[in-house]
Amino acid sequence: MNTVDAIVKRDDPRAEQIVGDTRRFDCGKAGNIASVGYAASTAMLLVTFRGGGRYVYSDVPMAVYEALRQAKSVGSAFATLVRQGGYEFRKLDDD
Repeated sequence: MNTVDAIVKRDDPRAEQIVGDTRRFDCGKAGNIASVGYAASTAMLLVTFRGGGRYVYSDVPMAVYEALRQAKSVGSAFATLVRQGGYEFRKLDDD
């Protein structure tokens, strides 16, 4: 079983907004992550933190985005799948 399959899933995955090849979901009021977005054509993951930071992660598979959306804890799944996954990232300027 790979790491993506090992994430504990919710019974009701978070609702997502889909526009073209871009997907996004809000994480609710708990935790440090406010929202997660994904662009399938570029395999880029956008993570917005409650503290105001926005980061883009490169070459992230769609399965990782789906695992985050379905995880009981987005923060824990993010730490396991994205931070420990070694994806290149950059911080976006705060507008």
